Formats: sequence, C-alpha cells, structure tokens
Amino acid sequence: MLAVATVVFFLLNVVPGDIMTALYGGIASPAQLQQMRVSLGLSSPVYIRYFQWLASIATGNLGYSLSTNTDVSSLIAYRLPVTLTLASVTMLVAVAIAIPVGVISATRRNTKTDSALSVLSMVGLSVPSFYLGIVAILVFSIWFKVLPSGGYVPLFQDPISSLEHLFLPAATLGVILAAYIMRMTRSSLLDVLSQEFILVLRAKGLSERTVLFRHALRNSLVTVVTAIGLQMSILLGGSLVIENIFRIPGMGSLLLTAVADRDYLIVTAEVLVYAALIVAVNTAVDIVYTYLDPRIKLG
Repeated sequence: MLAVATVVFFLLNVVPGDIMTALYGGIASPAQLQQMRVSLGLSSPVYIRYFQWLASIATGNLGYSLSTNTDVSSLIAYRLPVTLTLASVTMLVAVAIAIPVGVISATRRNTKTDSALSVLSMVGLSVPSFYLGIVAILVFSIWFKVLPSGGYVPLFQDPISSLEHLFLPAATLGVILAAYIMRMTRSSLLDVLSQEFILVLRAKGLSERTVLFRHALRNSLVTVVTAIGLQMSILLGGSLVIENIFRIPGMGSLLLTAVADRDYLIVTAEVLVYAALIVAVNTAVDIVYTYLDPRIKLG
C-alpha cells in the first residue's frame, strides 16, 4: 500500500501544473500564485512534502483538500460506502450471471449453446464499459423510461429506490466482469470433469447432478474465486468511468475531479484506499481457499 501511494505521490509531482494554477490560474498573477504556494508549503522540495505527508498518514490525517475546503478523511468516509455498495451489487450481478452460464457452457461443450455463450462472453470482454453504460441509459432510461438514468440513493434510506438507481451501473459493470468469470468457470469446470475422481464417482452410480454440483463445481471454484478476486482491481477502475456516466457520488467521480483540480492529496489518499481494498480482497480470497479445499493451508 505504501509503495503504491509513494509511486503515485512522486509521479503526480512531476506532472506540469499544480492546484494553485488549477484553482486560481485565471484570476491571480504569477506572483500571487507563488505567494500562495509559499504560504501553504507547496513550494517546498518534493521530498520534504513527501515526508510531511508520511507523518500525516502515520497519525491518520489524510490532509486537507484545497479544492473542496474539506478534510480528505471526511470526503473518503462519505464516498467510500457509495463505491463499496456499487462494487458489491456489481459483483453479485456478475457472479449470478457467470457461474450458471459457465456451468451450462461446460456441460454442453462443443454444442451450439456452448459456441453461442462463448461468442457472447467475447463480446462482453470487448465492449468498453463507458459505451455499454451510454447504450443502457439510451435504452432503459430514454426509450423505455423504466429505470433512472443516474443518481444515487443510500441503500438504508430507501432500499427499492436505491436498487433502481444501482441496477443500470451495476449491470453495466457486471456484464463485463461476468464475461471473464464465465470463461474461467467453464475452463476450470472442464478441467475438473476430466479428472479420474469424477470417473470414479460416476462408476459408483452417483447422479450426474450430484457429481456436477457437489463435487466438480466445488473443486473448480478455487480458480473461479481467484478470478473474482483479480477482478476487484478492474471493478475499481471501471467505477471511475461508470460513476461519472451515471452521476454516482463515489470514489471514482471524486478521483477524476481531484485529478482535474490537481488536488493530489485526494488522489494519493484514494490510491491508498484502493490499494487497501485490493489487499483485503486478496486476503479474503486466500481464506476462502481453505474452505473450498481443506488441503490448502495458510502458512
């Protein structure tokens, strides 16, 4: 986490321009801008600002946003639950689509159904999320007017309205993630079905349903869970675009605004949070392994 945030911190400081130029470049003279930089400590060498930033992080202080006049911690605390809600609903949609479709594709290998599902998965992997989101708004919000085109309602404030607002963005991202997870499910399940213990189970007279769902699918889920964990980074990256398209006040929309305003404290704080989320997800995946396959032990 620290390594990622450090790299981003130094990269941002070599980008031309700063927050003073972004906020006051059109109304203040160069001398006034320099005076503001000196008063705020922005003219100090980058390594000094880096160590000051580290000292603040060590005390739990993520800094103060000049572009929003708000503590960065407060901004993250407000925006993070929104993004986590969107990510959770998106992953539920993706898994609900991917695993059943992957099982159907694997059990009907080399049939027309398998070919059609494989083509659909390739389309899902190829279509950009921003394009799919715009098409979804056009069809479901403008033409048929069955779902809102954007906005956000907290889940505990109005669950029905919240799900209505989340459906389109979650489905847009979920379809793309489902395409990858479906292919991994199919591949992993075919590999398990070709192993000898499956032949032994069938020879013992177990029904095909029992062999498939109780034994083969569970053994194939180790690979699938790995794929789901790896998709977390793609999910967070995809939310940057989707949150802006659907006007969702999450981490993604805040990050893009902060980059435009050169508010690097927000950017580094968000990168730190994103890194923490990915580390947490990968740790959870490692723990789930031990439940899916008791032979796997954590060192």
